[in-house]
Amino acid sequence: MALLVLPIFAQDSDDLELDKAGAMEVGGYKEEKGVSELQVYRLIDDERVVVSKDAFEAALESTNVKNDYLAMIINILLAVFAIVAGGSFWKVSHDFKEFKKDLDVYRKESDMISRKIDFFKNELKEKGDRLDRETKKAEDVIHKYDDLKREFDRKIETGLKEIHRTTEESKVKALEAISIAQESGNRAEVAQYYSMYDGSLRRNDLKGALNALGQAIERAERTKPPTPFISSSMHMDRAALAMQLGLDAMNDLDRAIEEDPKDPVKYNLRGRVKGEKGDHKGAIEDHSKAIELDDKFTDAFVDRGKSRREIGDTKGAIDDLSIAVNLSPQRLDALALRADTKRTIGDEEGADRDFEMIETIHRRRNRQLLEKAEDKLDKGDAKGAAMDATEVIEDDPDCTDALLLRSQANLQRGEIHKANEDMEKAVEKDGESPDLLNRRALVKVGYGNRDGAMEDLRKAIEIDPTYFEAYLNLGMIRCKCKDQQGSIEALTRAIELRHDSSRAYIERGWSMYLKGDNQGAIEDFRKAIDIMPESEKNMILRGMERDRLAESSIPKELRKKITRMINELALANGRLGLALSRTGRTGEAIDSLNISVNLSPQPGFLFERGMLHFKRNDFQNAEEDFTRSLDMKETAQAYLWRSKARMKRGNTKGARSDMDKARELEPRVVV
Repeated sequence: MALLVLPIFAQDSDDLELDKAGAMEVGGYKEEKGVSELQVYRLIDDERVVVSKDAFEAALESTNVKNDYLAMIINILLAVFAIVAGGSFWKVSHDFKEFKKDLDVYRKESDMISRKIDFFKNELKEKGDRLDRETKKAEDVIHKYDDLKREFDRKIETGLKEIHRTTEESKVKALEAISIAQESGNRAEVAQYYSMYDGSLRRNDLKGALNALGQAIERAERTKPPTPFISSSMHMDRAALAMQLGLDAMNDLDRAIEEDPKDPVKYNLRGRVKGEKGDHKGAIEDHSKAIELDDKFTDAFVDRGKSRREIGDTKGAIDDLSIAVNLSPQRLDALALRADTKRTIGDEEGADRDFEMIETIHRRRNRQLLEKAEDKLDKGDAKGAAMDATEVIEDDPDCTDALLLRSQANLQRGEIHKANEDMEKAVEKDGESPDLLNRRALVKVGYGNRDGAMEDLRKAIEIDPTYFEAYLNLGMIRCKCKDQQGSIEALTRAIELRHDSSRAYIERGWSMYLKGDNQGAIEDFRKAIDIMPESEKNMILRGMERDRLAESSIPKELRKKITRMINELALANGRLGLALSRTGRTGEAIDSLNISVNLSPQPGFLFERGMLHFKRNDFQNAEEDFTRSLDMKETAQAYLWRSKARMKRGNTKGARSDMDKARELEPRVVV
């Protein structure tokens, strides 16, 4: 039988007096008059007591009401709990999301830190590996050194052990082994000190070199057997150093000769030292020994001649000096000494002949140097030309040609002040000749004094009204001063004096072009081209390049002439192209510019040809010409037009880059 337990609250009923802890049970059924009746029991001391029906219903009704209130309170509490729990859940969820975001950030930072740690680990590993390799190399070197040391020690130890052997043969072998080991060490030290000597010489530290060489000689002398050639050579080197420092070199020379007695140079050098000390007889003996070993030793004959002259043997001195001159005709010191010796014995005629020979050799030598300097200047080696000219000036300070050539070389190098100094010295020595005035005018143009240059040229013309170069240069300077009419007049006079001057026609045509006379300019440029010698011009147009011309076997004068023609032909065709372009004859202009650029590329003519290609919508060739022009000289206009050509070809990135560079060079460039 199922039981229902209900809480029973205290009642006033007599039938149902239950305390708050009491309870009733609904248990079995009671059958009465055919109706099942629910039996209610009350638990009293754990025993069931039947309760009346009315008491049960009253208790049940009271219990239901209170249960309703209780349910409502529970529902309210549940609702409040749900609200509070929901809010807490939302906050927890929100906090969880924020925490997740922070966690993602921390995870990314952690990944980044991990990558950095891995990078540093790899870097440290690489450095560690590199350090390990270097350490391994160092260890290998140390091992090799240890091996060598062990080998060295082994040889010494072997030798020491052999010494203790009883037989004489064993003792000899042991001593040989020790000697070999010690000699190896001595030779290594010799090489070390000789290297120090060489380094001191390179630093011009003569005292340091002398000390290092002394140490090398000391070690070399310990070697057994010694090497005579090496020892002798080092003694000679130390003797030469001692002589430069003003120290006694005799001992070293004696040792050098002792160890190598068949070298004439050593005897001759010792003879000089003896002569400087006043021992002329001893000097003559050494010079004679040197001549005995080498009868064509010019220095020995000259030095013996000096010593014989000192002891009064003038005839013997003249004989020795004459042999020296015959062996070496360019020995100016022998000629000068022989001339002076002849004069002491009254042979003035013989002395004069010797001095004339000296002058002739000087002039020939200086002329050769100047020719070499001119050749260097033609090849663009202005520095070398200036050095050769300086050598001539040092020998002959009054040589105007050398002063002029050095002035021209310094002018090309941009040394305007030095060029002007040499020019003023030349004018001071030779006076204001037309040629010097013309050259001085060019120097003045070099440092911007155009008025002074034109004044010199007018003076040159006053002295010689037929001086072509003065009119030519005057016309060119007037053109630079924008006096086109005055330029045309001077150049017309130059053409009257020399009808075959292509340069005069080129410069007059240029003045006409700048003045706006395009047709006159075209005629002059074509005239300049037509009057050039056909043979040389055809050779040039067939493709003789400058490098091939310089290396060919063409005579120097003809080579210079052809080089000048190349420049003039390139200039004439280039300027003709500009004039033809201005008159709208684009095809002819491009043809002329092609010839000019092929002969001698110039940035201005390349730019002009690029402009013509651009006008003909040939943007690829236009871009190439602008690029070649920029390679030679950067200009804002060349960058601007290359930018336009690249834009036409679809290279927008390159076009923007060129436009930026154009604005850098010229901020107000017009697009």
